[in-house]
Amino acid sequence: MKALLLVAVLLVSGCTASGTGVVIEDFVADFSTVFVKEPVGFQVQVRNTGSQDSPGGEVRLLGLDDWSGQAQPCTVPGLLAGPPGEVFTCPTATLTAPDVPQGITVTYRPVARLAYSYTSTLLSQITVGTQDELRRIEQGGGTLPLDASASSASPILVTAKTQGPLRVFSGSVTFPLEITVTNQGGGVACKGDFTDCLDHQKWNALSFTTQIAGQKVDDCSRSLTITQGSNTIVCQATLTDIPSTGVLQKTISIQSTYGYFVDREIPVTVAWRPA
Repeated sequence: MKALLLVAVLLVSGCTASGTGVVIEDFVADFSTVFVKEPVGFQVQVRNTGSQDSPGGEVRLLGLDDWSGQAQPCTVPGLLAGPPGEVFTCPTATLTAPDVPQGITVTYRPVARLAYSYTSTLLSQITVGTQDELRRIEQGGGTLPLDASASSASPILVTAKTQGPLRVFSGSVTFPLEITVTNQGGGVACKGDFTDCLDHQKWNALSFTTQIAGQKVDDCSRSLTITQGSNTIVCQATLTDIPSTGVLQKTISIQSTYGYFVDREIPVTVAWRPA
């Protein structure tokens, strides 16, 4: 009679790091109130507060169409992960305030939009053992391995869990894996990289790849949308070549690379005054 196998799947995160990737640390204008035809400088500073290096991105100024001059996109180089995280300051963009009628003030609300590329990673352990082996550990006063799961500090949080323990009667087992993707960065994910954030049809979407012991799990590698802040899928994963004796641990890896953008707004009031 074949030994009964018990699979304890350890996926509930016990040490999820905090952080939201690359953020706009500061967005300022020379003055909060300016006058007609006055040149005004705008400056943006960004910092990588997450645990993954960012390969780069760009900053664009929006909402200043009435102003004279042209603010070119600022190229953000690759930024090393924190803490405290690498900082980059864009060159000052100088624009000229528009005309307003005498006696009128107009408040503009320019937006700095930072788009960048980032990666989210989840690593979790699966412990596999025969019924006899696990019974021996418990009766001997030992303990099973603790839950082992860690997520990167990224704007998109990936978590996974399954219903365990699973009892197995052969050398392989297929089990349901529940994967949840949550937007925790206060911005918008874009399927692809930061350049895809210019295409609104790619907003609120991404793809991810799941591997077990280095082998891709096709049913658990998907594209999905996250329009309501998070999305959950349930897929089927299979463990093979499970030994008939001893205890084995295998690693589940889920990784997603995507574009992401965040906005920061400031008020700038334009007032009339005699030339």
